[in-house]
Amino acid sequence: MKRLAALALLTTGMALCACPADPIDPLVRDQDRPGAYRWHLGLGYTPAGERGHAIDTYGVPYEYTKLMHGVTLSLSGELSINPMWKAGVEISDTTWLMREQRVYTHHTFTEESAAREFSYSLVGETRLAPASHLDPTVTLSVGHPRLRAIEASVNLLRDPVALLGQLGYARHAVSPRETLSFSIACAFVANAWITLGASASWDIPLDEPSFPAAAVSILLQHDLELTGKLQIKAHITMHIVENSPLLGVTLELGGRGG
Repeated sequence: MKRLAALALLTTGMALCACPADPIDPLVRDQDRPGAYRWHLGLGYTPAGERGHAIDTYGVPYEYTKLMHGVTLSLSGELSINPMWKAGVEISDTTWLMREQRVYTHHTFTEESAAREFSYSLVGETRLAPASHLDPTVTLSVGHPRLRAIEASVNLLRDPVALLGQLGYARHAVSPRETLSFSIACAFVANAWITLGASASWDIPLDEPSFPAAAVSILLQHDLELTGKLQIKAHITMHIVENSPLLGVTLELGGRGG
């Protein structure tokens, strides 16, 4: 779910107004009034995998392959405090179905299990220079299992295309405990109803020698009304872990008001 942050920020940060009989208006940034709000409800499937070596409780070494299938229900909300500041909350509940294969010297052992994971984040966002063409933004968040994070982003509008770059640092409750992330994204406004987008992201562990995790995502957004107050989005994401591609899908319903 975190791999979609660049596209979510990019597409929710644009405003589009149009009339049925007229061409769509130029692409501009939203200027939310104090009290304006946004919400998103999502349902996603996220695969994950891991390979490595370990030692069991009897001191016997083995090689393992773990495959996990996650189903996530997520809810997020954002409130505009003033033109410079926003605050938000994100919560998600994930059910993991796991299958692990352990290869010992003389035999192989396979185990299946299930687990649930609840996560939350409290988010604060500030625009450093709203009049700038790049609109630099800093975002701070605290929560669990991502304990704290700071992200800096810039975005550029070139009608009908929007571009975004994001750099972040995060500390987690689980391994890897520290990561440096980088993401880029673009969105294309096809017409008054449809927006297309793509993004790529990399998470680089800082505290242990492990492979970076990468993700490539494409987005289809359909506005359910011309004012853009109700939208439905479909994300398809390719996760790449240790050169193994895994495909995930997320459907999202979102709206705004105030």
